[in-house]
Amino acid sequence: MTMHVLHLADSHIGADLPRRRRHARPRRGDDFIASYRRVLQLAYEQRVDAVVHAGDVFDSPRPTTDAVWAATEPLRALADNGIPVVVIPGNHERSVLPEALLLHHPLISVLDRPRTVRTETDNGVLAVSGFPYLRRPTRAEFVNAIEATGWREHSADARILVTHQAFDTAVCGPQHYRFRKGGDDVVTRGDVPSAFDYVAAGHIHRQQRLKPSKRLRPEIVYAGSPDRITYAEIDEPKGAMLVSFDGGHPQHRFVEHDVRPMSIHPLAVSGWSRTQLLEAVEATVRDVPQGAVAQIRLTGVTDPQALVRLNLPTRAFAWREDVIFSYTVRGVELTKDEQRNAQSPIASSKGANGTSSAVTVGSDKLSTTIEIERLRRTPEKDAGIGLLLATPATSRRLPSTCGIYLFYDESDRLVYVGKANNLRTRVQSHFRDSAGNFFAHWTRQVRSIRAMQLPDEQSALELESRIIEVARPAFNIAGRIPAGGGIT
Repeated sequence: MTMHVLHLADSHIGADLPRRRRHARPRRGDDFIASYRRVLQLAYEQRVDAVVHAGDVFDSPRPTTDAVWAATEPLRALADNGIPVVVIPGNHERSVLPEALLLHHPLISVLDRPRTVRTETDNGVLAVSGFPYLRRPTRAEFVNAIEATGWREHSADARILVTHQAFDTAVCGPQHYRFRKGGDDVVTRGDVPSAFDYVAAGHIHRQQRLKPSKRLRPEIVYAGSPDRITYAEIDEPKGAMLVSFDGGHPQHRFVEHDVRPMSIHPLAVSGWSRTQLLEAVEATVRDVPQGAVAQIRLTGVTDPQALVRLNLPTRAFAWREDVIFSYTVRGVELTKDEQRNAQSPIASSKGANGTSSAVTVGSDKLSTTIEIERLRRTPEKDAGIGLLLATPATSRRLPSTCGIYLFYDESDRLVYVGKANNLRTRVQSHFRDSAGNFFAHWTRQVRSIRAMQLPDEQSALELESRIIEVARPAFNIAGRIPAGGGIT
């Protein structure tokens, strides 16, 4: 006989769910609840033998009363219908689930400490072992936590380890970041005992199966989140995992459901009036897909008065009631100095021979100890051109040598600085795919490129960091824009 288990994780109930609603606009928190309930409905439709939630049922360790009800009521309904439920606390819950009366049921098991739950189902005996999220999961702590569950003391037809951790080789985020061995927050796949048949993993919001090797018998699977929690998950499918145990190798199937489409829209506001800004936002909002979650990310240089009392969410709701809209001005530079707006943030100081003796950023000059003439080696002459000029269309002509590159928009404003071991390859990669940046497709604003060849990577890193420190280009997001990777 075949045993069936529903595996879900990272529901984040309570996110964007205010204690008091101040307006009628739709909220993402309602979407998260609806997707969570839709996933749990599979338990009835597929007649599963058990449900396993791999952490972060709640988005906060102190959820509101409404969030507690929304999360626990459907779990209680499953238990009342004879379907056992196993839940572990995740990192958002600070490894402890809130006390809730609805979770007190003989068929609901909250693994608030390492332990194993053994359940006799109509199709066999299921043993689920697990523990709360480990904040500093050194290798020894993870292995010890597994042993502390007492899994060896329980016989079963199918064994599941439920955990809320990041395993090595797991991938998340639009830039496909891969977790590697050795990090404080990474555990090793090989440390899972081979006696387990399946690892129900949570914490990473992308649905994926980690490739096992000969000695890694258990299937380590992330169910992903039931909905797109952040824009880092913009193109990821969402749903839950159905796992089948028939005495042999477990089979798992991802069941996808529809969620709101997401879209990101960078708008460069330099030189725009307030009226032009509002017209551009309205045109963007009216053009997004039906029922979308859309965010406009403003960039550029503008007077602060242009952004005062815009009331963009209210306006967007009037234009499109079906759209969940937000905006950010974290890429905007505010200034009242008209002359500064027209000034190039970075320029080269030319000597008599046409070489660059130093680099200036706005009115601030970088340390004169870094001289381009001393640091670089020109491709053709001992003393040659200090700056290599290009455009996105001609970037293939850049040399395949080490250096830094600077991107400018149509107003000659520095918008990005980067370091490259191969200038040609790195610069061209930006124009093939820029979705990984906080400002998706931001490279569409690039009109000109200036590159500098440097003798080694360390020199390039030093100059890159100095320019970013002084100029703070809009699209150098590290250190100024929080990164979301689909792991929260």
